[in-house]
Amino acid sequence: MSSKRSRISLSEAGQVQVDTVERDLQSHWDKIEKAYGRAFTENVRKSIAVAVQALINNGTIEQNALFATTASDRIREIRLSARQLKFTLNKRALRDHDERALSVQLGIEIKRLGPPRSDLRETAIAAGRLVVACDRLLVKIASGQGLDEGESWKHFIRVMTTIMKKAGLRTGASQSRDKSSNDTPSPFVLLISEIQKTLPADIRRHDLVDPLSLAKKINEARRDYVDTEVSHPSQWQSDSADAGVDPAVEREIADVWGPSGSKVA
Repeated sequence: MSSKRSRISLSEAGQVQVDTVERDLQSHWDKIEKAYGRAFTENVRKSIAVAVQALINNGTIEQNALFATTASDRIREIRLSARQLKFTLNKRALRDHDERALSVQLGIEIKRLGPPRSDLRETAIAAGRLVVACDRLLVKIASGQGLDEGESWKHFIRVMTTIMKKAGLRTGASQSRDKSSNDTPSPFVLLISEIQKTLPADIRRHDLVDPLSLAKKINEARRDYVDTEVSHPSQWQSDSADAGVDPAVEREIADVWGPSGSKVA
């Protein structure tokens, strides 16, 4: 994945409901089915509406997602600051007795500020955990767990291919005109073109190109094609919370603080 063009989704966008999509498509079915060359069953119509719903939702998330390079730069900046804070809190800048006394007084002042209450040790631990969290997120971004720009549209094409195949309908996307059908593009290409006319402008892709160019983009989206169910491409939100402290966190935690909260002599 090209980091220049990849994005990462850090939050959910507002979700359009399938009944809303069905209602919007209701007045367009005649044109959509005419473009394809035959009427669809209610089941196929429902499946197409679900696919369009997913495209709108996922496309909106993609449009609002951060570019991976921008996110990585900011994460590195946060990581550097957190590591510097941890280093500063762990550093023996004074004599041990004076360091402990100063830590106690700072802890008292922190508690006087009200909740959330913490001391220097807890702050150093939090800084260490933040360093590890930054490392983890950077690894995820670098490993390609981001969204390629235009991936939502490609996913839509794969889903539409699955829907039509399961219904026994044509899915070909010839990149040459069909001489036996008045020199017109393939029905599937015309279907996608007509459906896109019902979409928000910022979700459409390749809708202003010649149908043969659209066919090329459809075929590119279907490379290494397998049957694809409608799914949500959001990232990482399903990760389960850690039950315990990660060993990497332990290594980053304040290494010169004792369990009682005072500096180790």
